[in-house]
Amino acid sequence: MISTLWNNTSYTIKNPLIIGDVYEYDIQSANINIMYNEGMITLEEYQECNRLDSMSRKIAVGNALRNSIYTDEHNETPILSYIDVEYFHSCFKKYIRAIIEANEIEDSEIISIKKDSIFVNRPLDMTDFGNVHFINKGYYKLFILLGNLEIYYSDTSTFAIKGINDNKLYLHSPFITHIFSIIDNILNGDINVAIYKHLEFCKLYDSKTFDINYYRNLNGDSDYIINTMYSMYRVHNVSEEDKGFVDISYNKNINRCFYAILTKMKILTSYKPKKQ
Repeated sequence: MISTLWNNTSYTIKNPLIIGDVYEYDIQSANINIMYNEGMITLEEYQECNRLDSMSRKIAVGNALRNSIYTDEHNETPILSYIDVEYFHSCFKKYIRAIIEANEIEDSEIISIKKDSIFVNRPLDMTDFGNVHFINKGYYKLFILLGNLEIYYSDTSTFAIKGINDNKLYLHSPFITHIFSIIDNILNGDINVAIYKHLEFCKLYDSKTFDINYYRNLNGDSDYIINTMYSMYRVHNVSEEDKGFVDISYNKNINRCFYAILTKMKILTSYKPKKQ
């Protein structure tokens, strides 16, 4: 049966580990192409907006969605006019639905759905809907869900992480490097090595042996939580000297999720049914 999961603003499969093909399809230049395809802007506005650099284009679209007008600083010419915001946002579901129905995608084939993208376990043939084009942005060998962190991975140069802004990933490079090393063990079939390495990591992590960069929260805030006997608050940077005050419970939960996945995988790969 063709999936109706497109009706969700966001969806992620409950299975926390999938080893196998994962294909990511994103709407190319989603905002401006949806606006043009839906007749919200004219061809002239579309072409003018496409001549802008990426940042100026984002500003133009953002201001249009706030029911204001973006003015080019050089000639004071309006780029985009009024946009029906509610209808515009509903169009994302429309095109996620279109790609699902055109390719007869079933629930079991969907890994996750985001506002302007879909992750599935097979390549798709129908990806163009007028001026709205879904591009195959990535192919991955594994999906793993660690708390609210979604990781799609092939190797250290081909991956996607949902739950942390791309421009903040560098802040988490030490922790992410560890996660990737364990994933490589999984893909290589070295589950015992993966469990041992992760357990050793957790012991050192819980005792706050690592440098402060390991303890930044692995979420969209990418911050630290300071917990003293008097107060609890969030900060962007912490010195090594104040590491003892950092609350690490959020990342410890991610470590626990990872360990649970590894041990379950160990049990499943070790199980042999009794002979009848």
